[in-house]
Amino acid sequence: MNRDDFEKFVIQNDDASFDYPWKKSPKNEVFRHKDSKKWFALVMNVQKRVRVRRRRDG
Repeated sequence: MNRDDFEKFVIQNDDASFDYPWKKSPKNEVFRHKDSKKWFALVMNVQKRVRVRRRRDG
């Protein structure tokens, strides 16, 4: 499921809307209940970062 599919699924199955509340992160998307305006889902890009620690036997 990609981002567009998720957006369609949420809108079709919940009484919800979405918006992009942060100017510095324009791709971060918040899904809100239409009646209360409280958000229940956040879709954002997260940079993958891998750290490897090597054990030193000593």
